[in-house]
Amino acid sequence: MNLSDLNLRHLKYYLDSVTQKSMNAAALTNHVSSSTISHGIRKIEEIIGAVLIEDRSPIKLTAEGSIIYKTAKDVFDSLENMNLQLENLRHGFKGDLEIVSTNSLCLYWLPKYMTEFEKSFPHINIKFHRGNYLEICSKIREGEAEIALTAMGPQSKLFDEFDYATIAAGNFFLYSKDSDEIKDDDTLLIDHADIDIFTYNQQLMHMNPELKNLKSRELPSWSMIGAYIEAGAGVGMLPEFIGSHMGLQKIRSYPKDKLPSFEIRALWKKLKVKSKLASSLLEFLEKNPSNSKT
Repeated sequence: MNLSDLNLRHLKYYLDSVTQKSMNAAALTNHVSSSTISHGIRKIEEIIGAVLIEDRSPIKLTAEGSIIYKTAKDVFDSLENMNLQLENLRHGFKGDLEIVSTNSLCLYWLPKYMTEFEKSFPHINIKFHRGNYLEICSKIREGEAEIALTAMGPQSKLFDEFDYATIAAGNFFLYSKDSDEIKDDDTLLIDHADIDIFTYNQQLMHMNPELKNLKSRELPSWSMIGAYIEAGAGVGMLPEFIGSHMGLQKIRSYPKDKLPSFEIRALWKKLKVKSKLASSLLEFLEKNPSNSKT
């Protein structure tokens, strides 16, 4: 077996076929015919002397096939990182940086920092994408965005597949439209998108007599909770950067150790070398003195 005879293009065909669970999909991705994909995979099998794919519908790998797949993935990740480092050397702090974030952060947290960042790095053009947690994961996985900015509970497992840095941290407060008192007929609005934050909110309800008898309504985002509070539909748990931005009335604070905390994190692909553009943004956000506590 002479591994030097392995063709990178054939490895790419195999990697795409397994990743996309279809040789036809791999053919579309690589702009070749399905027979070309099959031929490339057979060439790999001839070189290593083993069958890679046990079943094609759906694709099921042999033990040798799993080893080749993991190795091929590492190879192409390394090549992508090499290309990124070379691009950094050539272009420096200039170009487009694509980031994805939740609706709430895009509306209420990012603007004040982006304004200052653009003054410091006028040649970096940031392109924003917004999405829910599933869309954020997809855009990072597929390379449609290099960095994601999202908020979650400190113990959240939602984004464990990515590397991350904690940019800021804060606490939740109870807000209403215009009253500093909780009424018996109020509805408590809570976010259910992150199970960690949702659990903390439920615990807070049960620990406080004035909350546990309220009926509750689950909503999928902080921005939606804020809109419901503005409409007079209830009281809600929100980070202070949203509540104060919307001009909502903060109801009495509860003991700090009973408040569910959250973190704002930057996420990126594991083992991926960040571009200079992405690194400059993260360093700016981490060093911003007003960002240490949200």
